[in-house]
Amino acid sequence: MSFFSAGKQAEEVPSSPMSIVTILLSRSATSAGGNSTHDSSTAKLAVVVRKPIKRSGHGDKVSHKLEYFTFLDDRRSFANVDALLTRFAPVSTVYVACTESLDDNNNNDSSAKSKKRSVAEVSKVLQQLVHVIESRVDVSESNVNDDDDDNSSMTVNVLPNLSKAKASSLVEQCLKHLLGGETSEAHLAYRGDKRMAEESMVSWCLGHLFNADRSLCDESDDSEGSCCVVSGTLHSHLALDRTASEAIHLFPPRNGSGAALLTGGNSSNNSLYGVLNHCQTKMGSRTLEVWLRQPCVELKEIMRRQDVVAKLVEDSIGRDRLREEGLAAFRGLDIDALGYKLDAVGRAAREGGNLGSTSKALECLYKLHLFADKCLPTLLDSLGALVPTEEEQQQSDESDDTCALSSCFKGLSGVMNHLGKAVELAEKVIDFNAAPRDFIIKPDLDENLRDIKNELDGVQGELEAIHEEMNEIWADVSGQGNNQVRLEDVDSNSNTSCVWQFRLPKTNDAKLLESKLKDRGVKIHRILKNGVYFSTKELTQLGTKKKDLMTEYEEKQRDMVIKCMAVASTYVPVLESASALLAELDVLTSFAHVAAYSSSGYCRPEMTDGEEDGLGITLEQARHPCVELQDDMNFIANDFNLTFGESSYLIVTGPNMGG
Repeated sequence: MSFFSAGKQAEEVPSSPMSIVTILLSRSATSAGGNSTHDSSTAKLAVVVRKPIKRSGHGDKVSHKLEYFTFLDDRRSFANVDALLTRFAPVSTVYVACTESLDDNNNNDSSAKSKKRSVAEVSKVLQQLVHVIESRVDVSESNVNDDDDDNSSMTVNVLPNLSKAKASSLVEQCLKHLLGGETSEAHLAYRGDKRMAEESMVSWCLGHLFNADRSLCDESDDSEGSCCVVSGTLHSHLALDRTASEAIHLFPPRNGSGAALLTGGNSSNNSLYGVLNHCQTKMGSRTLEVWLRQPCVELKEIMRRQDVVAKLVEDSIGRDRLREEGLAAFRGLDIDALGYKLDAVGRAAREGGNLGSTSKALECLYKLHLFADKCLPTLLDSLGALVPTEEEQQQSDESDDTCALSSCFKGLSGVMNHLGKAVELAEKVIDFNAAPRDFIIKPDLDENLRDIKNELDGVQGELEAIHEEMNEIWADVSGQGNNQVRLEDVDSNSNTSCVWQFRLPKTNDAKLLESKLKDRGVKIHRILKNGVYFSTKELTQLGTKKKDLMTEYEEKQRDMVIKCMAVASTYVPVLESASALLAELDVLTSFAHVAAYSSSGYCRPEMTDGEEDGLGITLEQARHPCVELQDDMNFIANDFNLTFGESSYLIVTGPNMGG
């Protein structure tokens, strides 16, 4: 299905939470005759992946997907598990369980030795599986450097055995609510899933997940209908295990690893991700990572993406404007992180929980306003130049590339219309004269707020006077002229308790400060490359006064902020829909940019899907996209012809044998 189509499926790009994987292992495999057998090299596994998905708009409550798999895997390498971890990264937690108990305390019967052997074997298989998972440190964090994301390491937990009866009870109890009730479409689909009914290990695996993390069984109104259960297959995307992804340099090698030393180059040319990632937004970079981890195998979707890229390559002016004006407007705005924070604040507001700082909450609303009122119109303006009008579409037989861009344009226009009320809410509530320095409610909405705001304005006036006075004092002492002293806000993570501090850009000025102005109450905080940071007694006292006033203002405005954020959070599904459209547009524009500016040129591959067209891969004058970008490298192109049934592999020798 087209990524721009009206019936678009939920996008599987993680916003802020990461995937949770639950693996249930059984030594019993299935023989060719259909009988259960303890094959020493094969194990049967059920895997459930809980991952966040982006909602399509208002009315769409499904924010997480429970995708399940059942398959046989090699006990020695667990290659299929390895491929799934590559596909569903980033992963925060992996739960591992076994259908057989690890308890070997029963020594009273004649089968004690057999029982011990069985337990030892189960333990060995589990240890091997855990070893494979723990070695995948590369899937515990994203390749996108997000300041807001907590890229903590992946945790692996081996769970105790859970009876089938208890697992089944937990699944029934939790899923009924998470799927929206017994009469909901999602619950009826789950009840009618034949594969789920036939594979009892899947329900057992789900039970282990709910038992391990009871927070997933939350029965609040917000969680009702928030999940869907879908059947997954290993072949829905091209399977890439760790060995394959490292061999083709899919992602940059980890810092300090041996691979980083062997690969050479830099982050922009030592991996396919680095070469292709000219995305302007964090959402686009995340989507590119997902596409590389789970390459699409549907010919129609691949060709649709190619059509859009081809259109953007041809229209260089429109493409550059789309990148440098439209998409660049979102460069400092992470829509995924904004949606996640807005959802959390809104949930706390509705449920009477701890809202935290009201300023932080209003900052989310401010960014929502910025997105809808400033960034989105800029993007639509540049994207609209690439899209024909409705009359032009009717008069000409345009190809799918223009239709896809038109669908994207309509989708984002719809988002802007939906967010119109959110913009009005922000403008009615937020004091834009104080933002983005301070995020507060408009003082004219409450008499108490108006009085505190008058005092805050007085503090601001005193601050300007102190700054001006310090500039005059420094000009007299140093003879360097006026306006040399900068006044800056103190970072909230700084060790000092000051709200503001002065800065002189020259580090040598520290000696003069110490000798000439120490008796005036000057205190030096730190000396860095960008200058000397210092404060005075008056500046510190004024900062304390502002802190006290802001604390009072926060408490007075809290009730209004709670009501406001409860409403604002209802726009999260619309944000998620916009993020999905933006991200995919950004990735395809990045592809077009790379193709257009490649020094040696890229071509569009001809894709087929049928025996009549021949099964195989034919490449003429193929070049390694990473190797050809290395310094002082002259890559010699190669021809490849791999035809099914005729040639299974090729031996490459000479100067390119390493690439």
